[in-house]
Amino acid sequence: ATLWEVISRLEKVIGCRAIIKREAARPGDQRVTGADTSRLTRLTGWKPQVGLDEGLARQAAWQRSLGQRQAA
Repeated sequence: ATLWEVISRLEKVIGCRAIIKREAARPGDQRVTGADTSRLTRLTGWKPQVGLDEGLARQAAWQRSLGQRQAA
């Protein structure tokens, strides 16, 4: 997923729009990244168990729970 796709999905999970401030790239910023977990799967048998949308929802719920603990 691209950064913009993740932001869009996260906006849906949270229920509000992200405030995005665009700035020029800094020296050393990576333009393109990616991951291939096939070797990890082959060597360890590990496979992702949670999709991106569910993972984002779980992360948001966890972050919210931290805020509630601090307020209590």
